[in-house]
Amino acid sequence: MSDINDRREHQLQILQILLEAYPNGVFFFSGLDIFKDQEKIDHLVADLLYLEESGLCKSGVFPKGRGFEPVYESVITKDGIDLIAPDGGIAAALKIITVKLHEETIRKILLEKVLQSNLTENEKSTLLTCLKKASDQVLTNLLTELVKRGIDQFPSLSDLSQWLQIFFHP
Repeated sequence: MSDINDRREHQLQILQILLEAYPNGVFFFSGLDIFKDQEKIDHLVADLLYLEESGLCKSGVFPKGRGFEPVYESVITKDGIDLIAPDGGIAAALKIITVKLHEETIRKILLEKVLQSNLTENEKSTLLTCLKKASDQVLTNLLTELVKRGIDQFPSLSDLSQWLQIFFHP
């Protein structure tokens, strides 16, 4: 098989052609001479099958004897469309994640931080009592303020950007 980067580029070209034809399909094998273009056909079949296994298209290629035969048109799937859409397509919009921290989780995290702190025992005791008695709304407000102050600790927006890149591996 050819260089993986060449294969990847070819696969993206296939998806782009399929996208342009969508919702119709494309029969890639029209005009190819089975005797002259066998290597090209083999690569095309391999790429279409790979894309199909990845859920990015319906290849239209089926097993025949010891090989495969192109029978139907190839058609891009929703996942194929989303993959090459600049914004990630509708899948990106559907995969929004909402993170909820329950008040008791927030309380537990804050209590642990107080216990691990270098405060005097008297200061720790006072803070622990306050945190244990705090209402859910007070804890939510406290967490919001702590997040704001944490972000304010970044010397610059570029530092925050670098931290986010490390954390999220974009």
